[in-house]
Amino acid sequence: MLARKMLLAVSSLLTLFILFVCMANFQAVDLTCFGSARPIPLGFLLFGALSAGALTGLSIAQLGRSPAANEQRKLDWQIQDAKLIAEVKSDREKQLEAKIATLETALKQALKKA
Repeated sequence: MLARKMLLAVSSLLTLFILFVCMANFQAVDLTCFGSARPIPLGFLLFGALSAGALTGLSIAQLGRSPAANEQRKLDWQIQDAKLIAEVKSDREKQLEAKIATLETALKQALKKA
């Protein structure tokens, strides 16, 4: 978990740095594509490269997840849900038993006074 947070922090800092560089570099450069040259701000090219890299990384991460791991995760969640439901039922039963005990005590006290 710590490695995941560290990776997120490093990638966030790197993204912020690249965005800062993008904002600072708006001079026009010629982009030649299919025989035509067009002037495009350098920051847009950097931002486009950042976006393409992010999409590629996310796609690879999604492909890296195995269906078996996803199924295991779903099964784990279902088991946890079942435990939680059983615990809630048990808590309700305990509350009802406590209420019944309180009512019985109150009834006994009321009968003693009468």
